[in-house]
Amino acid sequence: MKLSICIIAKNEQNNIGACIQSIAPIADEIVLVDTGSTDNTILTAKGLGANIFPFPFSGDLAEARNFSIEKARNDWVLIVDADERVAKEDYNVIRSLIETDDVDGYRIIVRNYTYESSVEGWLPNDKISTQSMFIFQAFSHSIWLGSSEKAPSSATKDSCMKPMKNLLLGKILFSQR
Repeated sequence: MKLSICIIAKNEQNNIGACIQSIAPIADEIVLVDTGSTDNTILTAKGLGANIFPFPFSGDLAEARNFSIEKARNDWVLIVDADERVAKEDYNVIRSLIETDDVDGYRIIVRNYTYESSVEGWLPNDKISTQSMFIFQAFSHSIWLGSSEKAPSSATKDSCMKPMKNLLLGKILFSQR
């Protein structure tokens, strides 16, 4: 089965290259929804093979996320933020997840990395966040509701999102020092 990876970005030139390079080996398609970048985000992403879709951002992250999902053309969709990375060790795990059709999707734990202990919502490098990202079958009609970009709901009553406790994706927060 094929995998589309969807990213929403605005002025992420410092992150988008590393993000796309980390996901390119497992992506059959990279969808980047740009919400108004004025830096080199679009140029960098396009140079790395992403399909770029401009989106006039209204402040509703769910609306932008749903737009990115609508643009995805493949069987499975993985939602990734520009500051997230997928480790090489997880490529085969992700590929094996999308070879099944017995669940609609999976919640994936994100590990946060920062040296800034004062950053709200971030845990030290050796801790695991409860924050999740999602990979799901496109036909499951998973949609984002409200203003949250990480809260999928399903348009289908029988949707099943299975937690994947051993798969961690890295979210990077760089110090401003």
